[in-house]
Amino acid sequence: MAYGYKTGGRRKGTPNKRTNELERQIKKHCRGFNPVVEMIKLYQDEDTPPELKVYLLREITPYLFPKRKAVNVDLQAEVDNYVVEEKKKTGSIFEAIEKQAAVFEKLEKQNKAEQAKKRTNSKGKTHDH
Repeated sequence: MAYGYKTGGRRKGTPNKRTNELERQIKKHCRGFNPVVEMIKLYQDEDTPPELKVYLLREITPYLFPKRKAVNVDLQAEVDNYVVEEKKKTGSIFEAIEKQAAVFEKLEKQNKAEQAKKRTNSKGKTHDH
């Protein structure tokens, strides 16, 4: 890019020929095809090997839940234990993951509130250098 702006070539967002051809072929031969739904069907099939199920979960999870930073090691361990227990109760990893997300959000909010409270309390006690 010369001078900090685009001077030629394709406009941003313009699909290339390969992408256009792939979309055309999918529309022509696979009406209603949804790869995420197909992954879920594979996961739910009892004949699917456990290794493939783990792979499918790793692939589909980013579409369902944003990646989160661990607040601290203890918090992550608590959430992980909760998921294991929920899976035992429900028998469904999807339900357990949904509950994990809710618990994690709650704990994350509590942790942020505690950190903000500590910062507020320590403002008068420390000096900026």
